[in-house]
Amino acid sequence: MNYIVLDMEWNQPWPGSPSSRKVLPVAIRGEIIQIGAVRVTEEQFVTDEFQIMVKPKYYRHLNRRVSKLTGIKESRLRDEGVTFPEAMEAFRSWCGEDIVFLTWGFDDIGILRENLRLFNLDESWTGKWYNAQMIFNAQTDGSNSQKALKTAMEIFGIEATRPAHDALGDAYHTALICAKLDLARGIDEYGQALKQGQKEYRELSSAGLRTNPLVLDDILPENNDYPVLDLGVVGVNSDLIHDKMIQRAVITYCRMMFHSPADFENLRWAYESLKGSMAISTGYTEWGALNG
Repeated sequence: MNYIVLDMEWNQPWPGSPSSRKVLPVAIRGEIIQIGAVRVTEEQFVTDEFQIMVKPKYYRHLNRRVSKLTGIKESRLRDEGVTFPEAMEAFRSWCGEDIVFLTWGFDDIGILRENLRLFNLDESWTGKWYNAQMIFNAQTDGSNSQKALKTAMEIFGIEATRPAHDALGDAYHTALICAKLDLARGIDEYGQALKQGQKEYRELSSAGLRTNPLVLDDILPENNDYPVLDLGVVGVNSDLIHDKMIQRAVITYCRMMFHSPADFENLRWAYESLKGSMAISTGYTEWGALNG
């Protein structure tokens, strides 16, 4: 058995663009443009690496925020990118059999499965998957907050040697963290950690939706990394984190990712509506700040 530490980058359409109005066969949060993965053996040795660029089919114009965050340019995707089915064939071949996926957070595996469904490809091989954040938390401070990869590296004394927001770079650094964890024990205890995490996020989101946003001051700095990055893709200014609308979006994102699957579509619609409203509203984006 091998652990496959996976990280990906994906593109999203700019709100109001023709791409954002496309009705796709399957709803997706983003179209994958880069896949990075590192193999960790059962004995927890970091071994070989995989990287591939993917030429997007549906969201062909690269969101400038995504390009700025990742450093990926459309020219690189044109020159190096392959189709998503070709990328999956190469990736599955590299992964081999008897694998367990590890990701830093809940997003990547969901995005992968959405893209597989979009292209009508088998997703059963992604079934064995665990969020390495949950294992890290359980074996360090016991919290359920979404720690940034950089924070976890600092806690373990791991020096960054690869670029951040690069799929292979982030996968490599995550693999170094995983190599320091007791993965077998973490997986055995994962169900309990996940239940506790869901309970805390339900309490967090319920409290946040009932009260003044400042109630979350002590919690949001650790929990908001992923939704704030996602909001930033459409230009929302992260410096406004204590704005009520932004906090509602952050809380809705957390509910979307941690509540039951039955809630997912409604919460996703609510989150995307909030995100879209802020993207075109004066005062929430750099454009709005300059022209409002």
